[in-house]
Amino acid sequence: MGLFSRTPKDVQDSTAEVTYVSLTEHSAGQTEKRDLEHEISLLVTRADGGTEEMGIVVEVPYDKQLIEGRQVPVKVSASKRSYVEIDFDAMPSLNDIGRSAADAARSGEEFDVGELGFTKTGEDPT
Repeated sequence: MGLFSRTPKDVQDSTAEVTYVSLTEHSAGQTEKRDLEHEISLLVTRADGGTEEMGIVVEVPYDKQLIEGRQVPVKVSASKRSYVEIDFDAMPSLNDIGRSAADAARSGEEFDVGELGFTKTGEDPT
């Protein structure tokens, strides 16, 4: 958050669906940085059960994945409806996902590629 912004006292955990994600124009040319600024649109689920489309610009950690159509953990406020923050600490990192895939391979289990945002191709859906 910015220097003069304040976190509301009534922050609650929730989820949101990523509906759009893209690098900002400023970050598109910053090849020397690991964490880059993104424009993100979220369909946020409120505590009252309602949903609301919200747009934010945030620096995304290099080892976290935001994929359109996927759910992400967020923190929202009931009193300040414009407040939304993606909880990157609650998201698995690419290292965590890779470690899970390696563990599944070692034990002979199938790894859920959905964790990576992919779907399997060439399989009969029935």
